[in-house]
Amino acid sequence: MKHFLSAISQGQHTGPRMSVVVNTYEQPEYLRRVLLSLENQLISGDEILIADDGSGNATREVVNAWKARLSFRVEHVWEEHQGFRRSRILNAAIARAQSDYLIFLDGDSVPHPRFLADHRRVARKGCYIQGHRVCFTQAFCTRQCFGCIRRSFHYMNIIMISPWMHWCLCQ
Repeated sequence: MKHFLSAISQGQHTGPRMSVVVNTYEQPEYLRRVLLSLENQLISGDEILIADDGSGNATREVVNAWKARLSFRVEHVWEEHQGFRRSRILNAAIARAQSDYLIFLDGDSVPHPRFLADHRRVARKGCYIQGHRVCFTQAFCTRQCFGCIRRSFHYMNIIMISPWMHWCLCQ
């Protein structure tokens, strides 16, 4: 099932338009996994920008395959590799974004299925959101967070909205 496409195709888009910016360099298999997880999100984003710091043909082939597979905008923002220039390629991708809300993912970070839904839910105009995903054991979760037990793991997003607000978005 392609959850990532469902909100756009059914006209149920609410909240800010979202661009997912994925930075990568010479890790096509990891990038493939990240794109698969984005395809299977509970809700959709509006575009994916691959910020590529000079990867070779294998990464280009992955991006082209996903462009053909998905029905929304996927752009490969590529610059020649001249050493570690992550900030430069991210800035190039940001300049090409067509959405109001930017979400950044490292090319080896596979987001959980509610990642975009969580972002859309806590988005506030004039604020930035910074988050970290942490995997807790069931024993830790039982001691720390009541009612948050799922399977043998529990994923908890610690999201910071402005410096003074921390939310635990238990799933």
